[in-house]
Amino acid sequence: MDLGIKNKVALLTGASSGLGFASAEVLLQEGAKVAICSRNAAKVEAAVQRLKERASNPEQVFGMVADYNDAAQATAFVKATQEKFGSIDILVCSSGGPAPGTATQFEAAQYQQAMQNNCLSFIDLTLSLVPAMRGKKWGRIVYITSSAAVQPVPSLVLSNVARTSLHAFAKSLSVEIAHDSVTVNCVMPGKLNTDRIMDLVRISAGKRGATLQEEMSQDFSKIPAGRYGQPRELGTLVGFLCSDCASYITGSAIAVDGGAIAGLR
Repeated sequence: MDLGIKNKVALLTGASSGLGFASAEVLLQEGAKVAICSRNAAKVEAAVQRLKERASNPEQVFGMVADYNDAAQATAFVKATQEKFGSIDILVCSSGGPAPGTATQFEAAQYQQAMQNNCLSFIDLTLSLVPAMRGKKWGRIVYITSSAAVQPVPSLVLSNVARTSLHAFAKSLSVEIAHDSVTVNCVMPGKLNTDRIMDLVRISAGKRGATLQEEMSQDFSKIPAGRYGQPRELGTLVGFLCSDCASYITGSAIAVDGGAIAGLR
């Protein structure tokens, strides 16, 4: 299937590893020009090298050391991408999840930090790019969030709060800009084989006095698919949502969770 995004410019946060990297890889393979950032210079360099090795044209890959939570650094990343590739057509926002814990475990400042990292910084970045997308009558915005946005996890309250807030913004924005052919969607990973998930599994195993394999087996029993997903399985969906083929999909939140979410949506 031709996704129709050859030479489109995609800016991705949190894309030096995990789900963001998998999304960048799919977009690149579909012919888009991709720009990624990370606070860690070594991770950016390694990710750029891996992407270039997979690219038909290595010049379509750009990476920069930047913290998207810092407004000045985020602006610099956007400007550098525009200077390298031109106007940005696609925005994919991914971030590391906040610390695990329950509702009464955290202070207000920790809620504020989670909101900044997993919601407010993405709103700032989105609002800076939306005018140009609307002017071109084409744009794609995808937020990689969490299944916790629709089925809160008691031990992940910071994620529950921040992700749900971002979903509310995405839905509101999607209605406002749909007539300009700019789509806004959320992708909700369940338990995928990422460093973040494996760290959480180890924490849970430690609390229960279980081995890692025992904890994973218990997880698998709760997932209809009977396994953890792979980052590429989510990245493929992100690529589709960023395509011409998905022009009539907006304001949606789509789970990639092996069927684990219990409720109707």
